[in-house]
Amino acid sequence: MKSDKAISTKWVIIVTLITFAVAFYTQVIWAVVASNSHSQEEAVYAFSSHFPSFLNNIALVTYTTLISCIIAVVFTSIWIGRTKYKVLPIVILVLSSIITLLTVFQLM
Repeated sequence: MKSDKAISTKWVIIVTLITFAVAFYTQVIWAVVASNSHSQEEAVYAFSSHFPSFLNNIALVTYTTLISCIIAVVFTSIWIGRTKYKVLPIVILVLSSIITLLTVFQLM
């Protein structure tokens, strides 16, 4: 029988990877769209077209990215405490922190 800690560690890893993927996806999409667009309005329109209709507001996408980064940072810190292989959690922690800072400065 598996212990509760092993099961919860798997869920921590899954939640971490999903929330990090959401934040990373939005940053990659913005980088690609912004580099291929001629104007800011065109870039914002192309960026918002990649998301479902309930996420058409750019502020909502930004807040979703910020919340998913914060969740990824919290769950990654839990993951680091439970594993002996610390390279991947530290990479995710650093990248999530960088994306969080980029998102916060984007709000200013």
